[in-house]
Amino acid sequence: MSRSNLRYGHRIGSLYGKPIFDEINDQDNNARLVFVRIAIGDTDGFPLDQLKPNEVLFSPGIIYRKVSVGEISEKGNTVVVMRR
Repeated sequence: MSRSNLRYGHRIGSLYGKPIFDEINDQDNNARLVFVRIAIGDTDGFPLDQLKPNEVLFSPGIIYRKVSVGEISEKGNTVVVMRR
């Protein structure tokens, strides 16, 4: 995932000084990631077994989920991906 082709949604918070966005759009891979939750860390870092299918862990412990067009989000909203 090249940073130059990522488009960030609204900033909804921060974790250890890093921004948390409500969504990230990867234009190279035609993928949309939506913020899900903060990862649970331990002394070794962030165990990957806490990830559910289609989830991605970003440093420093921010979990996003890849969503598809028309998928219902956890908040009950229909996800609509606009393409240009």
